[in-house]
Amino acid sequence: CDAQVGDEIRVTGPSGKRFVLPQDPSAHDYVFFATGTGIAPFRALSIDLLEGGYASKVTLVMGSPYRTDLIYDEQLRELDEKYENFRYVTAISRETQDDLDRRLYVQDRIKFDPLGTGPGSLSEQLASDRTLIYVCGLAGMEIGIFRGLYDALGRDGASGYVRVDDEIADDPSSWNKKMINRQIRPTKRVFLEVY
Repeated sequence: CDAQVGDEIRVTGPSGKRFVLPQDPSAHDYVFFATGTGIAPFRALSIDLLEGGYASKVTLVMGSPYRTDLIYDEQLRELDEKYENFRYVTAISRETQDDLDRRLYVQDRIKFDPLGTGPGSLSEQLASDRTLIYVCGLAGMEIGIFRGLYDALGRDGASGYVRVDDEIADDPSSWNKKMINRQIRPTKRVFLEVY
C-alpha cells in the first residue's frame, strides 16, 4: 500500500441491510453467537453499544475448538469486567470448559450458562421480548442454536425467534440446515450471517 498519512481513502459499509444494529439500539437487548471469524462484527457491535452508553444487556457467546483460537479473548474479557451490562461467555468444543467438566458448542451455552437460569442468565435474557439474536460464523451452527432455543424455551417461547412447521416441531433432533427458510423460519428478531 502506498497511502500516506493524511491521504483520503474510500471505504464502504456496513454491507447489507439486516446485520446491523436497529435504529433505536436502546429498545433491545442482544445475544450474539459467534464462531471463528464470526466474532468480528460482534466485537464492533458490542463496543458501539457499550461505548455509546446504552443500558441494553449484551451477551456474547464465542465458540472455538481450542482456547488458543479465541479471537479478541483478552479484550472481550476486559469489556466483561468493565461493563455490568456485558457478558462474554466461551464455548470450547475440543477441550473441557473451565466452568464445566465437558466440551461445549455455542448452542450448549443456552443450557449450560455459568449463571444457571437465574437473574442475568442467558435463559432469562432469551425469554425477554426485548432480545434480538445475531448469529455469525460457520454454516450449520444456526440449527444447533434453534434446537437449543426450542429445548430451553419450549415451542411457544422459541416462537419469538423461530417458527417451525407442525410436522417437525416435536423432533428437533431431525432438523437440518436444508429446512431453514422452508420448515424452520427465523423471525425478524434473528439475524443470520453464516458461511
